[in-house]
This record gives sequence, structure tokens and C-alpha cells, in this order.
Amino acid sequence: MKTHRQWMSVALSALFLGLLFAPPGLDREVLLPAGTLLLLVASAALSVAHRGGHPLTPPRSLLAMAGLWTLALMLSTAAGTSATILGVITHACWVVLLWLGWWLGGDSRAIAILGRMTGLAAVVVAAICLAQMVDIPIWPRTDLFSDRVVGVFSNPNHLGSFCAFALPLASIAFLREPKVGFWCQSGLIYAALLLSGSRGAWISALVAILLLSLWITWGMSGDRRRHAIRRGLVLIATWAATTLALSERPVLHSPDGILSVSERLQQTGEVLDADGRDRDRTLQHRLLLWSAAGQMIQQEPFLGVGPGGFESAYAQSLPALRQLPQYKRLEIGLQRDRARFAHNEALHVTAEQGILGLVALTGILMLPLATGLRTGVRWPNHLWYQGGVVAVLSTIVHGLVSYPLHIPTTSVLIFISLGIICRSPSPDDRIRLE
Repeated sequence: MKTHRQWMSVALSALFLGLLFAPPGLDREVLLPAGTLLLLVASAALSVAHRGGHPLTPPRSLLAMAGLWTLALMLSTAAGTSATILGVITHACWVVLLWLGWWLGGDSRAIAILGRMTGLAAVVVAAICLAQMVDIPIWPRTDLFSDRVVGVFSNPNHLGSFCAFALPLASIAFLREPKVGFWCQSGLIYAALLLSGSRGAWISALVAILLLSLWITWGMSGDRRRHAIRRGLVLIATWAATTLALSERPVLHSPDGILSVSERLQQTGEVLDADGRDRDRTLQHRLLLWSAAGQMIQQEPFLGVGPGGFESAYAQSLPALRQLPQYKRLEIGLQRDRARFAHNEALHVTAEQGILGLVALTGILMLPLATGLRTGVRWPNHLWYQGGVVAVLSTIVHGLVSYPLHIPTTSVLIFISLGIICRSPSPDDRIRLE
């Protein structure tokens, strides 16, 4: 049975790579449900064939979460006025990916395959980012962000979300084994994260680093803790040197001029100042989107406007939004933007699927993470497991100002990881820091 899980892990890795490196003409949002459906059929057939006709049954908590989310999806689709077929299918894929992650979580080698593939893909993406930084046309960029480093993505925000997930995993790899390859991997991913210019991704990565530091400092003891702290200091020194090296690199062309990495970092701190917030067009755009989501929630609080319906509902609410001060502070391009996402996952899901959908999503995210935190405390030296927990937490933090659950590449990583976290590692599968 474990051999079949490993083959499924390879197939899932192929889906992830297909989503990540899909050519610009191929819609990733269509490729995700098609690939997920094929993997579901294959994994269900394998589980039945190798369990005497009885499919593998997830724990009750996972079934309850999936059932509540499915109920919310069905009710909001039936009652919503703006539901789309793609929105319904995309949200249904989350439950399928969660189950696939749980199914694969019974085999540490299958998990290792996914981890290695994610790390390798992140290095390739980072290399493409460095090439774009020096204007080497190694990968096509969209017209909208032709002046930004985006890697293989259509939006620098997507790049930042992916790097915020991959950085904790790369850091864990180096903490376990201080090899030059893992050290380079962590440095490259961090460089790509900086070049994305995504402040939300920067903050979420900082949260991940702090969580890893706390876990290492208080979760370990003796020689293991000393080894981990020394290796952690090497990573911090590497990231500091990378920040200095890239500090003058331009990452954003704004109406006020070209912003470098250091200026973008400074702009992040200005969010705490009232005048800085008024000048920050990105933040004003976020506030406008959050206001729009709030209006949708007021109109349809229990079941929402329907999965995938945010864009249509946003267009309908524009006459009222034009009266808000946030709208008047925006440049014309952002005023005409046909927003598809609320840039806050909680608000977005509540707007589309109502309070019931928010409760279901909270359960899907928090219950596996609670299991992961308990397991991490019980086995503090099981670093791979803790890395998955921290990576998911980092992406959830980014979801406060972005939409990582709705980006096909990161949604695969998040929900597969949540499924794996639901399944506590067996004694034979625990990987310890030597």
C-alpha cells in the first residue's frame, strides 16, 4: 500500500509542477480541478483495491469538517445570486486535496517526495526571479506586471505567497542537515521573497521565522538545541546579507516613483502611521475591497452571494463604493479594477458562502493545525512535521491581506499539508535532528 502512496505522491507532484510551470496560455484555475479529480479517482481506486474492498476512512473530525464545508458550498450555490461553476469546483477541490493529504500522510517516503519536489521547484522559481531582476527574459511576464519580478506567476503577490510557504520548509531542511545545498536553497527562496515586493508575504515569513525560533529554543534541549540554534544563526546571517545585497534593487514602480527593496521595507512600517496609511494606495485598495466584502456580508450574511461570485457582486456594488474616501484616493487604474478577490480570505469566504462557510473554513484550517501543534509539542525534534505546521500558519497570516487559498499552486500545498498534519506521524516515520 505504501508503494502506491508513493506513486500517488509522484502524480500529485506532477500536478503541482504543472500548475507552477503552466505556460501563460493555460488557465491554472481550470487545470487544478481537472488534475485533482483524476487524483481523487486514482487514490480512491487504490485504497479500495488494497484494503479488501473498504476504502480508507479519515478520522471523524476530518469527515465533519469536509461535511460542513460541502453543506455550506451546496447551500450557498443554491441560494447565491452570483455563483459560478468554476468557483464551486475550486472550493470543492479543497476538500479533495485535504483528503489526499491525509491519505498520503501515512507514508513518510510519500511526504518526502512532495517535500523534495516543492524545494526543487522553489529553487527553479527563485533562479527565474534572479534572471528577471537583471532583465534576462528567461520566462514571459504579463503586461500588467512587466516591470515587476514575478517568477513563473502572473502576479508578484502569488510569488510572495509561494515563497512564504516554501521558506520554512527550506529552513527546516538546513536545520536538520547543514548542507550547502539546503543553505543555498534557503537563501535563494528568501531572495525571491524580497524581490516579490509583497509586504504581506514578508510579514507572514517573519511570523514563520519567529515561530520556528520559539519551537527550537523552547522545544528542544541539550546538544540538539545548540546545534539548531547555531544553524539558525547561520540562516539569519544569510538572510541579513541577502537583504543588504538587494536593498537598492527596484521592486515596484509606483506613481511616486521607483521603490527599492529598502524603500518598500520602510513603506511597510509606515502603515502604522495615519498619514502613511492615507498615502499608501495598495492599502487604500485593500480597504476598499474589505468594505465591498462587508457590504456583501450585510446583504447575504448566512449563505453569501455564491462561490466565485465576488467579482460580479463587486461590480454591482461599485456605485456605492465610489462614495468612499478610499475609492477617491486610488489612481484611475485601481478604480477601474474588476476585483475577483477580497484580499482577506475570511472576508472573501464569508462574502461568497456566508457565516456557515466561514465556520466550515475555520474548522478545516484550525482543527488540523491544533493537531499539528499538539504533535509538535509531544515530539519537539520531529522537524519536518513542525515545518509543515509553520508553513501553513505563515500562509494563513498572508491570507489576512491576500488570497493564497485561491491561488492554485499555494492551495495545493496548503490543503495537502493540512491533510498530512491531521495524521500524526508513527514512531517509524519520525525524523529527528541529530
